[in-house]
Amino acid sequence: MLLALFNLALGAFNLFPAYPLDGYKVVVGLLWSLTGSEGKARKILRRIGIGWAIVELPAALLLMIERPLLGSVVVCAALTILAQKRVMPRLAR
Repeated sequence: MLLALFNLALGAFNLFPAYPLDGYKVVVGLLWSLTGSEGKARKILRRIGIGWAIVELPAALLLMIERPLLGSVVVCAALTILAQKRVMPRLAR
């Protein structure tokens, strides 16, 4: 049962629309079909991501103050996703 729950959690996490995950590819595909251009779809996602980061930054700082352990986990997860976005394409070359 625990293995099944872990598998479901991993699948749900993989659908998160961040760059190296499959959820990003699904969202790009949906936006591409709506806009007719992959470049426009990626530009829309980039703008949404920047806007979301602007909203989340104060929330993460507040979480770091109120609950330091949980805030640290959230910040580490965000930094991991950011590092994957920046480092993985360079390693793939």
